[in-house]
Amino acid sequence: MKTIKLREGKERSALRRHPWIFDGAIAKGSGDAGETVRVESNDGQFLGWASCSPESKIRARIWSFNEGQRIDASFFKASIARAIAACTKPVFTGIGHEVDTSIADEVAYSWNKTPTACAVAIIGKVEDFMRQVDEAAQRIATVVLAALASSERRVANAVGRLGTLRTTALESAKARINELAAQIVGYDPVVLMRRGWSITYGANGKVLKSVEGLGTRTEVTTRLADGTLVSTITDIAKNTSTKQSTKESTNGSQK
Repeated sequence: MKTIKLREGKERSALRRHPWIFDGAIAKGSGDAGETVRVESNDGQFLGWASCSPESKIRARIWSFNEGQRIDASFFKASIARAIAACTKPVFTGIGHEVDTSIADEVAYSWNKTPTACAVAIIGKVEDFMRQVDEAAQRIATVVLAALASSERRVANAVGRLGTLRTTALESAKARINELAAQIVGYDPVVLMRRGWSITYGANGKVLKSVEGLGTRTEVTTRLADGTLVSTITDIAKNTSTKQSTKESTNGSQK
């Protein structure tokens, strides 16, 4: 078994399980192209079994870091099987040997006798996937359209209810406004005067609310529903019941 010995300090990448040995790291030793060689540190420590590439900058590629590992057909079969098994994507094989079955065929997701058969199998899987995608898209479209139709119905029903509520609210508001308007009209001075009431103003133009402060020969103006009267006071008669009520009210408040 041929050996490649590394320069001092160049073994660190191999000790970290990096499989590449560059030509500048080698102190001595080589091998034929594809030949398995032993890789050692400068002080003779085993680093790995590697495939030699004498014409490449990457002079050796380590197969195994296990010194007890035999690099033979069984090693490569096991390595291929582990790689296929660890693959996150389905592996299709079509190596083309109808008689022999390789380890890759046994581990692969789909084994095919020829590359053409492998291509046909892949196309079939793709077509099946596309068919499933189309069916899923149709189901999604059906669900979405049904949801949209249901939403439209709910919106239409809500609009109808809002219209009814709006009409009811407006009618209620109009009725209340009419009621208030009728009450306001009832307090209109003109309406009251039509019922027989009148308003009397003193000489200063202010509404008279009491006979207090008035004297005979005072000119007053009385407004009626259909006109105005100007008159002169000739006599004043005070309402004794009103005076008495006022006096009792004053005495009560003083108590």
